[in-house]
Amino acid sequence: MQSSHKVRLLIGLGLPEYALARAEDAGAGWELSALAAVAQAMAGRRPEAEYLLATAAERAAHARESVLVIAARATVAAEVGDAAEAAGHVRVADQPALDGAHRAGLLVVAEARQGSCR
Repeated sequence: MQSSHKVRLLIGLGLPEYALARAEDAGAGWELSALAAVAQAMAGRRPEAEYLLATAAERAAHARESVLVIAARATVAAEVGDAAEAAGHVRVADQPALDGAHRAGLLVVAEARQGSCR
């Protein structure tokens, strides 16, 4: 199983510390930096998450990678409870550039944001 898939699975299981350990062991590409940012946010460490998001944005080489970093920014903002910021990232993301799973994840973030404002 690919490292990014393992990190994603650990995040999905609610195990951010294990996800961070796996991401660190696997090296530092744009995708693992973005996933590690989500794990840091889950663990309540926003400054570390922001640093990793900046790193991921610098390493993103293509438009699709850049939009996935924006999706990670939305997820981090939602994770730390900043609904307005999450919504802003959702709005600027080029959703047609995302595949179905990533687009669905972004829409879940948008729906969670709307639910928090009700």
